[in-house]
Amino acid sequence: MTRKTVARPFAVVAAAAVALGALSACSAGQVSQTAHQVAAVDGAKGGTEDGKLLVRDVMVVVDTEDPVAGVKFTAINNDTDLATYQLKSVTVQGEKATVSNSPELNRDCLLIADPEIPAGEAKADAPKGSCQFYTDATVKNIGFPPGGTVPVTFDFGAAGTIDVDAAVTEPLLDAGSTPREYKGDHADDSHAKH
Repeated sequence: MTRKTVARPFAVVAAAAVALGALSACSAGQVSQTAHQVAAVDGAKGGTEDGKLLVRDVMVVVDTEDPVAGVKFTAINNDTDLATYQLKSVTVQGEKATVSNSPELNRDCLLIADPEIPAGEAKADAPKGSCQFYTDATVKNIGFPPGGTVPVTFDFGAAGTIDVDAAVTEPLLDAGSTPREYKGDHADDSHAKH
């Protein structure tokens, strides 16, 4: 064997190792921007320990001029054993909420509470053949802090409870409903000087 035949495979392997190292080292030691970001979804989520019952998009919606807050959530029967469950109560920071409708939920059925959608109107919008029930859920506003979080407990009786820390939000404003002072195009003022 000549020195060239031994050196050639070694050189190819060495070049491949250097290329692999160069390509993988581009971001080595760097923290990606999205590694520690959370999606811009307000609602909390949780479930029973066995995963048979879930809640999604849990929020407490307050209006500073209303002594009653809305509780927004979707409760889901996720039990593959086809058992039915019923939401017995909702408590927000120790205050029991009033839930207007809480039927037994079959597998894959949803119980939806949304202060923006009155329960009577939402039923008509449910897709045909779907298993969706709508309810109103309200609680006395004891000073829930907009922008903060409060503990919310969903009690499903013998099936268990689900505890989440829910965001306290304010109602969404209709586009154009809030007057704002318009000072002209900022590009004409601030960027023209640069």
